[in-house]
Amino acid sequence: MRKATLLFSLTLSGAGAMAGAAIADSFFTRDRNISVLERPRPDYEAPGVRAGQFIVRPRLDLGVGATSNAFAVSNLPASEGLDAFEEEGDIYIVARPSVGVESTWSRHALAAGTYIEAFQNDRFDNEAVTNGGVFLNGQLDATRTSAIFGGLSYDVLHESRRVNNGAVLPETPIQYNLGQAHLGYRHELGRLRYTARLDADLFDYDDVDIILLDPQGTGDLDGELDQDFRDRTAYSVLGEVGFAVTRDASIFIQGIHNTQNYDEPGIAALGIPERDSEGWTIAMGTEFDLSRLSRGRVAVGYFEQDYKDPLFATASGVSVDAQVEWFPTELTTLTLTGSRGADESAIFDTGGFVSTRLQARVDHELRRNVILSAYGEVGTEEYPEALQIINPEGGATDQDVDRYGFGAGGTYYLNRYVSTNLSYAYFNQDIQLDRFNGGFGVDYDVHELLLTLSLER
Repeated sequence: MRKATLLFSLTLSGAGAMAGAAIADSFFTRDRNISVLERPRPDYEAPGVRAGQFIVRPRLDLGVGATSNAFAVSNLPASEGLDAFEEEGDIYIVARPSVGVESTWSRHALAAGTYIEAFQNDRFDNEAVTNGGVFLNGQLDATRTSAIFGGLSYDVLHESRRVNNGAVLPETPIQYNLGQAHLGYRHELGRLRYTARLDADLFDYDDVDIILLDPQGTGDLDGELDQDFRDRTAYSVLGEVGFAVTRDASIFIQGIHNTQNYDEPGIAALGIPERDSEGWTIAMGTEFDLSRLSRGRVAVGYFEQDYKDPLFATASGVSVDAQVEWFPTELTTLTLTGSRGADESAIFDTGGFVSTRLQARVDHELRRNVILSAYGEVGTEEYPEALQIINPEGGATDQDVDRYGFGAGGTYYLNRYVSTNLSYAYFNQDIQLDRFNGGFGVDYDVHELLLTLSLER
């Protein structure tokens, strides 16, 4: 999704600084294999600007893109009186200035950064959005085998049109503010590693004007959607114990507890549901880095999310959190990622849903300065007995939202300071049960093409 692209790259920059403070001679070091995207390219890597014991890394990304379906809606026929909601293509430009700073200390680590990401569309001015954010990450090496780590970030973001599965169409992408903080402690004792981490996330959504469709199919009406029901603070606590079987592989067990505290209380008499919930996950897994073969981390267990409102069914089942890299050659990396767990719903009268995602990605180094990539992904959102879905008998029923997509692209490094990327992506969404009966439709296809020029120092 658009909004996450640059934030992800900045986070990786901070993670690199943290890696510089890794514990020496650790049984849990996983750097024996190097992926295509991680491999050093001295002739094509921006050196940054040294400022004392810090490296400053400014960057500017400029892009022009085209989308076949700017609003991510179904291509409904004009005969239904809804021709305004047919698939509409558009061209857009994007600018992403950013700067990251990271320490070069032999012990401890500090990284910070900020970015702005602005989109401007050609046909639909309402789709123009500006995102931005800042982050600060740090690690204090308390002893040779223990470290305290933490971070803060704040972002102003907009939801992608492609996440929509509700009964309304916002006139503009929904803006929200996201504040995040985490604090953790990690300690190694020979072949044992203990990790504890506390996370807090604050979500604040802005109200948005919406388009309400006349159920008779004679036109549309304007309205406003109050988004305060989505504002919440989420807390999670993680505890994990790992045991290194060898220097190449370890096993671990972890427990995670989370709470979702919404700002607006439920009022049963007014039909306002209570959206607060509490959940936990218990999982076992393995972490490995087998020389010239594969590297990864896989955790499988059980999760359960209980909602305070009895109208909402408990979400539970098998949990998955996995990322595995396979190295068929030094020039090719195949990455498989998967996840399954509970997530929060953006629909007023539902509690949450079970999210399942799987992605396969391949990166190939055609030449030292030419990287080719391709991916395919599938995902499902399962709403257990969602309150708003009424079956023919008048009772609650399940709803599934199925998504899949694929894409390909290539990056060409002209020199240390200039690179360009061309990518194509396809997205598809299908909802099992359409509750809208003549609405604008939420089954859609989107084709998107993006050409980006990146300047680094």
